[in-house]
Amino acid sequence: MNAMHSSGYWGNGWCDFGLFFPGPFGMIFSLLLWTVIILALVKLVQLLLKNKSQQINSNKPVNSLELLKERYARGDIDEETYQKIKQELLSRS
Repeated sequence: MNAMHSSGYWGNGWCDFGLFFPGPFGMIFSLLLWTVIILALVKLVQLLLKNKSQQINSNKPVNSLELLKERYARGDIDEETYQKIKQELLSRS
């Protein structure tokens, strides 16, 4: 018998079809396991980054006059409405 086969190098060990699950379907199960692990890590990183960006944006104070300027710049309101609301905001402060 060949020395490699008797030592289990090509079978009945880590170098069988799958890394964690021996047998012919071991490779499929191992690939599925690694896919699930990698996808879970990607989702975790996305969740952490999303929460961090929300915290950064939530710490920024909202300025009414800046919001009004943005609305006017986008064309949401006309100049007359802009001036009217601007005067109201400035008279309150």
